[in-house]
Amino acid sequence: MDLYIFNPEHDIMLAANRDRTTPPRAARELRHDLGFLPALWAQKGDVVLVDDASFAHEAFAATGRELQATLADRHMARQLLRSVPPSELRLRPWGWDRSIVRELREIGVASEWLPTDVQLDAIRRMSHRAWAAENLLTPLREAPGTIGESHAATTLDSCLNLLQRHSNVMAKAPWSSSGRGVRPLSVHDLTPSTQGWLTRIIADQGAVMIEPYYNKVLDFGVELTSDGHGSVHFNGLSLFYTEHGAYVGNLVIDESAKWQLLSAYIDRQPLTHLIDRLCLLLGDALRNVYAGPLGIDMMVVRQDDTLLLHPCVEMNLRATMGHVALLV
Repeated sequence: MDLYIFNPEHDIMLAANRDRTTPPRAARELRHDLGFLPALWAQKGDVVLVDDASFAHEAFAATGRELQATLADRHMARQLLRSVPPSELRLRPWGWDRSIVRELREIGVASEWLPTDVQLDAIRRMSHRAWAAENLLTPLREAPGTIGESHAATTLDSCLNLLQRHSNVMAKAPWSSSGRGVRPLSVHDLTPSTQGWLTRIIADQGAVMIEPYYNKVLDFGVELTSDGHGSVHFNGLSLFYTEHGAYVGNLVIDESAKWQLLSAYIDRQPLTHLIDRLCLLLGDALRNVYAGPLGIDMMVVRQDDTLLLHPCVEMNLRATMGHVALLV
């Protein structure tokens, strides 16, 4: 039995790094309203943990699809787990953090089937934007036709120095997603409020990631799956939309059509080689740490009259809406 949980507050929980933290209201509402989401691909015999089973049934019915899995609240899930041999249980949260581990323990999942503290610490460390910048972006930049840099600024002065160097930058909280915790900054428009925001992020998360502001032409990503034993496999492309740095939605089309659209900007063969390199890098890094879906956001950048590839804007060490688009 696969037990699915849509916990979109995951990135907030990584930043908090506590097993009991109340997410912001918007995150709680998103989990409540879209808790049924994994039922779009879950199979007969699987269970999707939701806040309110009656509401989830009504919300899923609006999709027009046939429900295969069981939508269960915490009480129902606790009852169902009593009849499932532990060896037959597979846990599929949106993302792993201390909060979701505590939640699963409370409904009866034994600790031996959950990530250890060592694994949770590694997942959190690798979810920090600085890890991807150092361990993925740097080696991927060795490929011709690529662009991209990212710096972890640990003081306000270092933020300001980077801003002076580049004039326009994107400032990002180390643990954040979907455009939240991201701000464009200009050397000509650095207000006291913005400086206060930078100072708070550094105080809360230890650093702010500062990246040059690129002339973006296209957002896209590659969706991957780690087996946790040293292998990472490419699942497909993700073409998505953003507004002011915030995620808006994914394009749901055939995979060959996505490659065709992308070919107007970059050649397929170099990107395929880059994806292969990415899988090798991540396979070693994720061994005995993480098994499950993950995504790497990329973008096509125009510099003068040339189109270049930014091969790692960020890594999401969790499921993504790109995976959802592939599955549906």
